[in-house]
Amino acid sequence: MIRTKILWLLVVGVWIMCAPTDSRCQDRDQPVEDAPGRAQNEPDSRDLAKNFQSLYQDFVEKFRAEKNLEARVALIKARSQELNQLLSKHCRTATIAPILPQLVKVQLLDLEPTFVEVIDEHPDRPTRALALLCFAKYLGNNQEDEMCFRTLAYLKKNHGTVKYQNTTFGKAADEAFYFIRNLAIGRPAPATVGEDVDGQLFKLSDYKGKVVMLRFWGNWCPACRQMFPFEQDLVSKYRNQPFALVGVNSDSLEECKRAQRHSNLTWRTIWDGGNTRGPVSMIYRIEQWPTIIVIDAKGVIRYRAQGLAEAQLLPVLERCIAEAKSQPTAVREQQTELETTN
Repeated sequence: MIRTKILWLLVVGVWIMCAPTDSRCQDRDQPVEDAPGRAQNEPDSRDLAKNFQSLYQDFVEKFRAEKNLEARVALIKARSQELNQLLSKHCRTATIAPILPQLVKVQLLDLEPTFVEVIDEHPDRPTRALALLCFAKYLGNNQEDEMCFRTLAYLKKNHGTVKYQNTTFGKAADEAFYFIRNLAIGRPAPATVGEDVDGQLFKLSDYKGKVVMLRFWGNWCPACRQMFPFEQDLVSKYRNQPFALVGVNSDSLEECKRAQRHSNLTWRTIWDGGNTRGPVSMIYRIEQWPTIIVIDAKGVIRYRAQGLAEAQLLPVLERCIAEAKSQPTAVREQQTELETTN
């Protein structure tokens, strides 16, 4: 299953490396994703997480450096086996639980054997449920939608009432289903309507034909403020290009306008109701600030990351803008006409 998808991704040249979460990002009032048995097993889990991350990062670097298809396939197979062997020693212990969320964003590598072993063999029910939830998210991130949704349905049916953080695994499964179906990379962006800081109606659909970078920010967030110079450079670089930077702000309207004047933020900003649970933030399930989402000219989500990772973001923008430029002239002319009449 995963192996087949890996080969397909390699053949078409798709390689999406999720940007790491910026440690400076500001959380909403949600707790960090926790796992059963975290406290008593933190030292062992930290060592395991460190070893896993080291091997995975080494894989990423070698994969990017290797251009030969057969060598890449061999690298994926060898590193998948190595990581599954590393994790297998802990699949029946409490050490594995805090590691499971870390596996969710792994791409190309086949970690199905590890998830299955925890789901089948772990003695603790909440840990088995957590493994199912993380496995479903992992499948979704690797574009295995059918198996992902089946796994979530199984989780909800068999462990739906088990407590998870401040909710249950059943509700967590519903949230995962919503995210993967509506917000995963490769999905059409959800219909997005709001009001900008000048009181004008904002509709994402008006930007069809342009690459849109949504940036969720607040002047209360230090990491958001640190991005201002980068954004100013971005707007200057892509001026007169099929690109639009759109902010989504969580401050009060007065504070948002003050920040725009003080920091010379000239691009359009949606005012999201004056708090971090505004309608646009909720549609996109934003949990950390800043969050960046790139939507291509056809309205498809191509990138999502918490915090600024220029090395991952800029190549995506370049590709999407190049694709937008290659669209038929009639589409671009229609977009220009729309802008001049609004």
